[in-house]
Amino acid sequence: MQPTRSPEPRPDPRPDPGPKPRVRLRIALAFGLALAADALFIWTEFVPPVAIVVDLGVATGLFFLLGARWSLLPVLLVEILPVTAAFPTWTLAVTALASLRRR
Repeated sequence: MQPTRSPEPRPDPRPDPGPKPRVRLRIALAFGLALAADALFIWTEFVPPVAIVVDLGVATGLFFLLGARWSLLPVLLVEILPVTAAFPTWTLAVTALASLRRR
């Protein structure tokens, strides 16, 4: 008497649906936060303490929305520098993190 073998599992024929709706919502909220922060720069450019507080708030919000990403720390450091704050670095960071998440 031979032992019975269980059938091997078949691969799932359905295609990968992509990110879950909750992940999409978090990425969309992160984009909105980043765009708002980069737009708010126009009014906080000449008041560095306010700009630093806004940048810390944005970094904290993105930390909670996108998860613990160490790549947000260099972006925060770049945003604190007055010369480089004119670039939309928060939006670029969220774009990079969102594209890396899909891989």
